[in-house]
Amino acid sequence: MWRPHLGDESEVITEKHSGTASPQGHTMYEYELQQLRTDDLIRRADHERLVREAARARRAARHEAGQDSAEHESHSRRFRRPRSARTA
Repeated sequence: MWRPHLGDESEVITEKHSGTASPQGHTMYEYELQQLRTDDLIRRADHERLVREAARARRAARHEAGQDSAEHESHSRRFRRPRSARTA
């Protein structure tokens, strides 16, 4: 799945390159990056939930359409597998 490039996440941000430092030692820049990641994860989760719901609805519609039809068997008389193994 697509992931935005936010730079090297393992890189430690030093005080001289960062924004305003909070009393806990975290910078505003780190906090904003974390908020962006959190928002992105929430959006991804919502999207994946919608995809699952759509797939579930399509599956249910196919199932109902199959039950409503008069013929439940396959249209082909050919078996999926041969009855016996091939000989050499």
